Amino acid sequence: MPGAQPPSPGAPNVGQGELFRDPRPPAPAANWSRTSRAAAQAIRESAPTLRARVLAFIAARGAHGATNDEIVAGLGMLLQSVCARANELWGAHLIRDSGRTRLSRTGRAAKVWEACP
Repeated sequence: MPGAQPPSPGAPNVGQGELFRDPRPPAPAANWSRTSRAAAQAIRESAPTLRARVLAFIAARGAHGATNDEIVAGLGMLLQSVCARANELWGAHLIRDSGRTRLSRTGRAAKVWEACP
Protein backbone atom coordinates (compact mmCIF):
# COMPACT_ATOMS: atom_id res chain seq x y z
CA MET A 1 0.00 0.00 0.00
CA PRO A 2 1.72 3.24 -1.14
CA GLY A 3 2.52 5.74 1.56
CA ALA A 4 1.70 3.30 4.35
CA GLN A 5 3.17 4.24 7.68
CA PRO A 6 4.53 1.76 10.21
CA PRO A 7 2.53 1.24 13.36
CA SER A 8 3.19 3.78 16.11
CA PRO A 9 3.35 1.50 19.16
CA GLY A 10 6.92 0.33 19.54
CA ALA A 11 8.00 1.76 16.20
CA PRO A 12 11.61 2.85 16.39
CA ASN A 13 12.38 6.53 15.98
CA VAL A 14 15.94 6.44 14.74
CA GLY A 15 17.39 9.58 13.19
CA GLN A 16 20.01 9.56 10.44
CA GLY A 17 22.83 10.28 12.92
CA GLU A 18 21.75 7.41 15.14
CA LEU A 19 21.66 4.88 12.31
CA PHE A 20 25.07 3.44 13.18
CA ARG A 21 24.66 3.35 16.98
CA ASP A 22 21.26 1.79 17.60
CA PRO A 23 21.30 0.61 21.24
CA ARG A 24 18.18 -1.53 20.82
CA PRO A 25 18.51 -5.19 19.95
CA PRO A 26 17.27 -6.08 16.49
CA ALA A 27 13.53 -6.67 16.34
CA PRO A 28 12.80 -10.25 17.42
CA ALA A 29 10.69 -12.76 15.59
CA ALA A 30 7.05 -12.67 16.58
CA ASN A 31 7.29 -15.74 18.79
CA TRP A 32 10.56 -14.68 20.53
CA SER A 33 11.65 -18.30 20.72
CA ARG A 34 15.03 -19.48 22.02
CA THR A 35 16.38 -19.61 18.46
CA SER A 36 15.02 -16.12 17.73
CA ARG A 37 16.70 -14.74 20.85
CA ALA A 38 19.97 -16.37 19.82
CA ALA A 39 19.69 -14.93 16.30
CA ALA A 40 18.93 -11.44 17.67
CA GLN A 41 21.98 -11.63 19.93
CA ALA A 42 24.19 -12.88 17.09
CA ILE A 43 23.23 -9.99 14.78
CA ARG A 44 23.31 -7.25 17.45
CA GLU A 45 26.81 -5.99 16.61
CA SER A 46 26.53 -6.13 12.82
CA ALA A 47 22.91 -4.98 12.35
CA PRO A 48 23.75 -1.23 12.33
CA THR A 49 26.40 -1.72 9.63
CA LEU A 50 24.08 -3.93 7.58
CA ARG A 51 21.27 -1.34 7.90
CA ALA A 52 23.66 1.34 6.66
CA ARG A 53 24.68 -0.79 3.67
CA VAL A 54 21.05 -1.47 2.73
CA LEU A 55 20.11 2.21 3.10
CA ALA A 56 23.09 3.33 1.01
CA PHE A 57 22.20 0.82 -1.72
CA ILE A 58 18.59 2.03 -1.90
CA ALA A 59 19.58 5.71 -1.75
CA ALA A 60 22.18 5.30 -4.51
CA ARG A 61 19.45 4.07 -6.86
CA GLY A 62 17.45 7.28 -6.45
CA ALA A 63 13.89 7.27 -7.77
CA HIS A 64 14.47 3.83 -9.33
CA GLY A 65 14.63 2.37 -5.82
CA ALA A 66 15.38 -1.27 -5.09
CA THR A 67 13.55 -4.46 -4.24
CA ASN A 68 14.77 -6.78 -1.49
CA ASP A 69 15.84 -9.21 -4.22
CA GLU A 70 17.89 -6.50 -5.97
CA ILE A 71 19.55 -5.62 -2.66
CA VAL A 72 20.41 -9.30 -2.12
CA ALA A 73 21.98 -9.50 -5.58
CA GLY A 74 23.76 -6.14 -5.26
CA LEU A 75 25.19 -6.56 -1.78
CA GLY A 76 25.58 -10.33 -1.57
CA MET A 77 23.56 -10.48 1.65
CA LEU A 78 21.09 -13.19 2.65
CA LEU A 79 17.43 -12.45 1.88
CA GLN A 80 16.49 -12.91 5.55
CA SER A 81 18.98 -10.25 6.60
CA VAL A 82 17.92 -7.83 3.86
CA CYS A 83 14.24 -8.22 4.76
CA ALA A 84 14.93 -7.60 8.44
CA ARG A 85 17.13 -4.56 7.79
CA ALA A 86 14.62 -3.10 5.29
CA ASN A 87 11.85 -3.53 7.84
CA GLU A 88 13.94 -1.71 10.46
CA LEU A 89 14.70 1.13 8.01
CA TRP A 90 11.00 1.40 7.10
CA GLY A 91 10.07 1.49 10.78
CA ALA A 92 12.60 4.28 11.30
CA HIS A 93 11.08 6.23 8.36
CA LEU A 94 14.35 6.10 6.42
CA ILE A 95 12.86 4.21 3.46
CA ARG A 96 9.33 4.02 2.07
CA ASP A 97 7.22 1.82 -0.16
CA SER A 98 7.28 3.47 -3.60
CA GLY A 99 3.93 1.96 -4.53
CA ARG A 100 5.61 0.18 -7.44
CA THR A 101 6.63 -3.42 -7.91
CA ARG A 102 9.16 -5.19 -10.13
CA LEU A 103 9.60 -8.84 -10.85
CA SER A 104 12.09 -10.67 -8.66
CA ARG A 105 14.46 -13.33 -9.96
CA THR A 106 11.74 -15.87 -9.19
CA GLY A 107 9.26 -13.99 -11.39
CA ARG A 108 7.10 -12.70 -8.53
CA ALA A 109 6.11 -9.08 -7.95
CA ALA A 110 8.35 -7.43 -5.35
CA LYS A 111 7.88 -4.13 -3.53
CA VAL A 112 10.21 -1.32 -4.59
CA TRP A 113 11.76 0.64 -1.71
CA GLU A 114 12.88 4.28 -2.00
CA ALA A 115 14.98 6.30 0.42
CA CYS A 116 13.02 8.98 2.24
CA PRO A 117 14.03 12.56 1.47
